[in-house]
Amino acid sequence: QADYRRLWELGRSVREAHICGSQVLPIGSVLLDLERLFERYMVRVLRRWASAEAQVVEQPRFRWRGLSESASLELRPDVLLRRSDGSEWIIDAKWKRFAGVPNLADVHQVLAYAAGFGLPQVGLVLPARRTRLGSWHSPRSAVRFFVHGLRVDGSQAQRERSARRWVRILIATEK
Repeated sequence: QADYRRLWELGRSVREAHICGSQVLPIGSVLLDLERLFERYMVRVLRRWASAEAQVVEQPRFRWRGLSESASLELRPDVLLRRSDGSEWIIDAKWKRFAGVPNLADVHQVLAYAAGFGLPQVGLVLPARRTRLGSWHSPRSAVRFFVHGLRVDGSQAQRERSARRWVRILIATEK
């Protein structure tokens, strides 16, 4: 919340000047990349609550080699979580609503991360009111795909409880 205090105060000042003033003021726009802000929030949560049991690697790189260097593809998931038992997770944050089934483009993206990094567990993290939202497993593949919710509304205590619960789920999930 402290990160947004100056932005909040600026918005309130502009609003009050516009409503109370006799002069019409041109009001500019402030654009926020909510996906990036949510990603940064997720990383902060992981660093705070998982640091004793896991290493958080932000935006690791993996390169799919092409026929030439210019034809190579680079993958950069939001987070690689290395747990103390040696297992690893790829986690990608998306600022989207969850309607029971994840967006297929997002699923394809994290499954490409699983293939590129050779990992059996990948997940999407979405803003939500519940901590865990769903999981999928293919009988033909060892890859498990999770969609987790991370609370972004409510009091600070509610958000922290959600964050701790989410991290416990990540740390406790079997290899």
